[in-house]
Amino acid sequence: EQAERERLLNSITQTIRQSLDREEVVEETVNTLLEVFQVSRVILVVYSEDRSYFELVKLASQEETSLEEPLSLLQYHPYQAQQWLNEHPVIAIDDREMELTSGSLYQAACHMDTQSLLATGIWYDNHLQGEICLQQSDKVRYWRQSEQKLLSDVSNQLAIALQQIQLYQQLQTELNHRIELQQQLQHDAIHDKLTGLPNRYLLLDRLNHLMQSHSRKQEKASSHFAIFFLDLNRFKAINDSFGHKAGDQLLITVTQRLQNCLREEDTIARFGGDEFVILLENLQQQEDAIDIAYRIHYRLSKPILLNNQVEVEVGTSIGIVFDDPKYSDSDSMLRDADLAMYQAKQNWASYVIFNDLP
Repeated sequence: EQAERERLLNSITQTIRQSLDREEVVEETVNTLLEVFQVSRVILVVYSEDRSYFELVKLASQEETSLEEPLSLLQYHPYQAQQWLNEHPVIAIDDREMELTSGSLYQAACHMDTQSLLATGIWYDNHLQGEICLQQSDKVRYWRQSEQKLLSDVSNQLAIALQQIQLYQQLQTELNHRIELQQQLQHDAIHDKLTGLPNRYLLLDRLNHLMQSHSRKQEKASSHFAIFFLDLNRFKAINDSFGHKAGDQLLITVTQRLQNCLREEDTIARFGGDEFVILLENLQQQEDAIDIAYRIHYRLSKPILLNNQVEVEVGTSIGIVFDDPKYSDSDSMLRDADLAMYQAKQNWASYVIFNDLP
């Protein structure tokens, strides 16, 4: 009998330690106990971390029951059951009609529609984590000491397994939090905090990669790219007149309008203040970029409502540089696009192409 008990215990222990999923562990436990003890039903309940409710409830049954929902002792009477489980390592009722030590236990057995039951608490570090309750509904059953010991041992192993799962989940949560934090820090390092746009560093990186790619296949290149450098014509006056909060709102609205003017493969970056740089890729002809420049100029010429009270007009000046073998680095392209932008501003022009300057 001792050898059989140890074999069953090893089998159950192996079952409940093969998974790090609490639902799976609890379900496997009740199914295994139902098979080993051959009772009417097995109910296993596990408290939430703050013990305010039952986070897990699993039932395994070999028969139909008239009860809407079979209950364990803890579910039937939580406070009284905690006292019972604290006073008795294992609660064994062979025959509820002969239960003379506690009228409450007799009432509980009647309410649970069980003639005989065997229950034990799931304890870890002297804290009650839940309960395993075996129920025989149709007949008297005399629970042997070996069976009581087996259920107690299973409960101890289950408590350890549940604690290990909890620790594993906590470690996973902490790890995921660290990964999310690292990803957020990486994102913030290359994006503008206010608008969410790529910043100077990310755009320069993309531009350098694009220039290198075009340099390697210059003779076979079937598409081109361009750089737009632009700022807002009256941003400083608006920011000084209405305050930084209104200025931030203006920049966010301008960002949204610029994004609506671009294609999916284009990149827009904020370089600081009211300066934006746009990288246009896969251009079949220069006219495609000119069309986008006109679109931007038209969209930004429309009034912008600030603080739901006042409309302002900003407008923009755009400097354009197209890809050219003479450019060996991104800084020179941006420099020429910036010069073209200032030329457009001085001439009150929608845009100026640097290549067209004398």
